[in-house]
Amino acid sequence: MEIFLSKFRNLSGFDIKSIRKINTPNEFKDFVCENLKEASVCFMMSLYIGNGEKSMEIFDALVERKVKNLETVIVLDKNRGKRNSEILNVIKDKNLEDFFYFYDFKKYYMLPAKIRELLYVY
Repeated sequence: MEIFLSKFRNLSGFDIKSIRKINTPNEFKDFVCENLKEASVCFMMSLYIGNGEKSMEIFDALVERKVKNLETVIVLDKNRGKRNSEILNVIKDKNLEDFFYFYDFKKYYMLPAKIRELLYVY
């Protein structure tokens, strides 16, 4: 982890101390749901969202944000995100279409390598 973090130490506007390691899927789901409930504004980027029980808990937290009319933007990788038709149906059924944006991350070829790496991973 320390080697990975060292790649980003010199980036301005990037607080390296705010990064922490998440070890398990449950820990990740709890972290996401907790932050979705506490944040007044939420911007997330992900390569993929699954359709298992943990993902459905995240969708439930997103529905709560929708009811509270909280600003929420979730950017998903277009190539992976649109492959999972079940998730597209969940997004539609829960009326969350305005939260989700599908983007082709490969278009970032002009950014510095360290930034591209960060965007591809997250």
